[in-house]
Parts: sequence; structure tokens; C-alpha cells
Amino acid sequence: LNILSNVSVDEALKFTAFCGMTNQFGDVIKINGNDLSKYGITFADLLLLGEAGLVNPANDLFVKYFAYPIKLDKERKAVDLKFQSRGFIIYKQNVTEHDFEAYSLTHSGKELLNFIPLTLTELYYEDLRKKLETSNFILVETRLAYRFKK
Repeated sequence: LNILSNVSVDEALKFTAFCGMTNQFGDVIKINGNDLSKYGITFADLLLLGEAGLVNPANDLFVKYFAYPIKLDKERKAVDLKFQSRGFIIYKQNVTEHDFEAYSLTHSGKELLNFIPLTLTELYYEDLRKKLETSNFILVETRLAYRFKK
């Protein structure tokens, strides 16, 4: 509640834009190193969101996603990534853990995320899909009938 009462309009707008790229874990997987400017978030914006206590200020964070058996194919293990109303089921043969460099919401940022309307950043989503494909992931695109709750 303290963070919410101290967030400026600029921080709120940047936070909403950042959240348009988050998956269900509150992570934004990096596509081109630390640069999110193509999607409307500059490095200065990331620092601002970090100072506001909404985004983890660590610039070298890696997230690990563990694969689980696919319902239709028990031999393969996959990670299900959700982005608002769309997502991917991704897998690589004989790989059960996937590490990605990412920005991550803080606990407060994840809590606040539940109260804001989200719009998927389509350009980010498409660029991530291309990155996964060129990184030899096999992926199946999914559509969700509802917005997930964290």
C-alpha cells in the first residue's frame, strides 16, 4: 500500500507498459540484452521502476523454468508461458530446465499487477516468439479465454 501511494503518474504509466510484456511469473524475458526501448521502456525507466520498488533492480537476473510432462505426450517435458490472453508451450528434446535472462517484478510489483488492466505488447510477444524459434525451441502457440491471475 505504501508503494501504491507513492507511485507517480509517470511511474504508473511505465509500470503498465512494462507489465504488457510480463509472463505469468512476473518476468520479462530479455530478447536483445538489456534493451527494451523498442517496446517503450528505456534503461532510465527501468531504474525509475526499480527505485519505486516495482521491478527488481538486478540487471543480471536469470530465471529458471522447469519443464513438466505434456498432457498429450508424456515423453516430452515443456514449459507453459502465458502472456495475458496468449502464450507458448515450449520445449527442447531432453531438456528439463530452461534458463533465461530476464527482468522481474518485485513482490510489490506482482501484487500491484493484479489491479491494473493489461494490454499485451504485441511487438515484444512476436519478437520473443522469433527468438525462441531461432534458439531451437519447439513451440506451440496457445490462446487463453481469460486473463490469468498471478
